[in-house]
Amino acid sequence: MVMGILKTIGGRLDYDWIKFSITGMPQGFKCLRKFLKRFKIGKDDVIMANKVITILSVVLFAFVISTTVLAVQKNDLEAENEELRAQLDSTPTEFSSTTTDTEETTLEPSAPTTTISMETSPAPTTVTTQAPTTEPPQDPSFYRLPGTVVPVHYDLWLHPNLEDGTFSGRVAIDVTVLSRTRQFVLHSSGLTINGYPTFKPETTTSMLTTYNFDLEREFLTITINNIQDILPDTNGTLTIEFSGTMSGKIVGLYSSSYPGDNGETM
Repeated sequence: MVMGILKTIGGRLDYDWIKFSITGMPQGFKCLRKFLKRFKIGKDDVIMANKVITILSVVLFAFVISTTVLAVQKNDLEAENEELRAQLDSTPTEFSSTTTDTEETTLEPSAPTTTISMETSPAPTTVTTQAPTTEPPQDPSFYRLPGTVVPVHYDLWLHPNLEDGTFSGRVAIDVTVLSRTRQFVLHSSGLTINGYPTFKPETTTSMLTTYNFDLEREFLTITINNIQDILPDTNGTLTIEFSGTMSGKIVGLYSSSYPGDNGETM
């Protein structure tokens, strides 16, 4: 089917829609020659008409092709939508089974994985770092004094020397022995023991002693030189003379300074 425009009015070419059919090449050319003679259409007009017909034919052909393609795409989309609906309907059951498989896999120990590389590269170096070992903390009783002897009363004398930052002193401790022992254990830190401590029970003469320090626990252990142990319920006085420094520390007996009103160090 070919669409044509072709009408001459007042010696010029005007366009109108005329439909004619070409059943064969010879018949078509005859009809075209008659048509051109009747309306006195020139060669240029024929060329123009052919161009218009060609353009319209191409547009019509493209429209038919695009319509066909759209119809095919529509059918494909409908089929895809149906497939997606079917998958969505079966999704809950698949999720349940997947969750169960994951839980079971988590409980199993993971197998070692070996990665094989096709490239030539140096073998990886494995560095094993050993975790630092820490000793367990000591039991608090390790730092506590034994309960064989308990203090009852303290008499303390201190003699500080502010010029050289030292001090000396003496302590007399009234004690009661609770269980059979030959040792007195006290806390002591940063002190120097002058001479030897003495212990004088209420009913006997003074007893000579020896002593030693446990620096880790800050213990001063005084041991009676007598062969026999001191019996329970024995009361007596333990006397110790000592000395130490007051400067360079802020524990025990120490010295410090502060600026006065006139800016002088006090």
